[in-house]
Amino acid sequence: MAAIYHNNCGLANYNCNNPKEAINHFKQAKKINAEREVPFEDPTISFNLANVYLSQKNFLEARDAYEEAIKLQNMNPKYWHHKGLVYEAMI
Repeated sequence: MAAIYHNNCGLANYNCNNPKEAINHFKQAKKINAEREVPFEDPTISFNLANVYLSQKNFLEARDAYEEAIKLQNMNPKYWHHKGLVYEAMI
């Protein structure tokens, strides 16, 4: 299955309040992309995964996933903003 399928299933599960399933789908999407003939890292998958972690108050995992998205797409202000939300929530 394509990584985009797992990303979309992750989003559906996240929006249906099934965080465990969402996390599994996002991790599977990342795995599929990493195993491609030419590996590909999609920052939106890391961002989506981070959003699930943040919603579950898994702040360190959320921070790490936002940092991965930032590493892949440094100029996206949404990623930086959400990373800031993690630090704000940790206070």
